[in-house]
Order: sequence, then structure tokens, then C-alpha cells
Amino acid sequence: MIKQRHYSYIIALVAIFFILPGTSLAAQKIIINEIFSDPAGNDLGLEWIELYNPAGQDVDLAGWQIGMGQYFTLPQTFMPANSYLVVHWRADGQNTANELFTGTATINANLGNSSGFVVLFNSAKRNKDSIVDYIEYGKENQTWEAAAVQAKIWTKGQFLPAPEANKNQSLGQIVDGQDGNETGDWQIYPQPTPGQPNKTGNTDDYSSSDITREQTPSQQKISQTLPTAGAIQVALQQIMDDTLPNQTSSPAEATSSLAAQTPKQENFSGVQKHTDEDPSQSSQFKIYLSLAAVIILAAASGALFIYLRRKKSIDNQQNPMLPF
Repeated sequence: MIKQRHYSYIIALVAIFFILPGTSLAAQKIIINEIFSDPAGNDLGLEWIELYNPAGQDVDLAGWQIGMGQYFTLPQTFMPANSYLVVHWRADGQNTANELFTGTATINANLGNSSGFVVLFNSAKRNKDSIVDYIEYGKENQTWEAAAVQAKIWTKGQFLPAPEANKNQSLGQIVDGQDGNETGDWQIYPQPTPGQPNKTGNTDDYSSSDITREQTPSQQKISQTLPTAGAIQVALQQIMDDTLPNQTSSPAEATSSLAAQTPKQENFSGVQKHTDEDPSQSSQFKIYLSLAAVIILAAASGALFIYLRRKKSIDNQQNPMLPF
């Protein structure tokens, strides 16, 4: 019975170890990073949607679809890590590694000006299981909002303000590739930057409809990883309580220092200024946390192995085998 309990703890630790990096991988996806839906004058051939790959590896977009009512199927396109891809909407041109053209033969409608949405699917089967990213602007409850809410990639009832008409403004992520699925992750840019990092110009150029937020996306992602670290601490503490009662310290004390290093959250209000925050900081934190989990798991396994060997030795001394 005791051995079964030990084995169950080991299985729990191994599961936590694999869940932790798995959470990081699950959070990696292609992001709708910036859209330019209302250029000055005639929109035909001038609109575009910018995608960003925050993942740590290349992603093949072959067969993915993007659009708003009309959908463009992406050809085989490999997006390297931390790269941009600009999809030129209702435009003809020669595709390159970081630019695609939908053409005008099958896409014959422009993006919405005063309101609209952009949705990205990872297959031609458009549903809540294949939806990857979604934004809507100008009004709420547009097509695919319900599916995006079910997929937990959008918040019900929220929508971005539409860029001011004919002002050559774009809607973009405040921090490239860091999408917390909230309107507060976005702002209006007076100077669009297709295929380049989103940059803030003079804040006096912003419209009064600029979006505010309370936490940066990186702070939200770091906060989401902390319950996993706490689960590791609880599991390790339980093992040490049951198996090594005479020791005065435990690996749980080591994990407490990780929680102590968590950056304090700050509240922001008013116009959110763009920062040059590295999109890889959140993933680096998760990597460090995963390495800590590996070290803790190895230490706990070693301690458990020593304990079981010691217990077996004591049992043999108390119950020696009788000679024949």
C-alpha cells in the first residue's frame, strides 16, 4: 500500500512535468497582429492583414484560411519563429516568403471600414475547433464571435474601435505577438507598419477611442503559469511529508523562491504607450520554470530512491531470513 502511494506521487510529478511545457506549447499560435482596413481613397488592393508567429518553431500554414465572409486559403507557407507575414487583401501580386496576395478573382469584397472582423482557421473546416485567432471592430456579436468565445480566443461583448475613416490608420497589437484575447491588447496606429514591429508615433496623434488596459499581456501570461508552479510545490511537499519526515528542509522551499521572483503587477490607465518588450520574455520564463521543474523532479526522485533503499535495509535487519 505504501509503495502504491509512492508510485502515485511519482506519476503525479511526471504528469505535472509534462503539463508545464505543454501549457507553453498550447499557448503558441499564429496571431493576427495588425490590420489595415481603410486606406485613404480607393481601398482596392491596398488593404492587408499582418500575421505574427510567436512560437519557438516554424509553422506551416498550408491549407489555413483567413478572411471575413470571404476566405483566402493560404498556400504552403512556412512562418519562422518571431516572423511576420502580410496577406494583401483583394490584391494581385507575386507571393514571397513574407508576403501573400489573395488575388482579385476569388476575393471580390474589401475589408469592412466602420465595422468588421478578421478570423483565422488552421484548416478549411471552419468551426470552433479549427479557429486560431479572431478580432472584431466597430461593433460586437459579429460572425464567428460565438465560436471564438467558445474557443477562448475572444471575450464576449468586446470589440475594437474602428480606425477613423480615410486616415490611413491601422489596428495593431500593443506588443507584437502577445495576444491576451482582450481589446486592451490593441490600439490604433497612425502609422501602419506591415511586416515590421508595431511602433507608436506621437501619442497626440491618437484618436480619443484608443484602448486602455490594466495589465500587459506578458504579465497576464506569467500570472497564468503560477498555479502550475504551485501545483508542483504542493505535490513535492506531500511527498516529503510522507516519505522523509526526519528532514528539516524540502524541495518545496526551493520552489518558493520562484514564486517570490514573480514580477509585481502594475495598473495602467489612460493611453497605453507602446514598449519595446521582447515577445520571447514570457516563453523564456516558462523555459526557466520547466528547467526548475526538471531539477526538482530529479531531486525528489533521488531522495525517494534513497529512502526506499534505506527502508528496505532496515526491514531486512528487523526480519532477517532464517537459515535452513
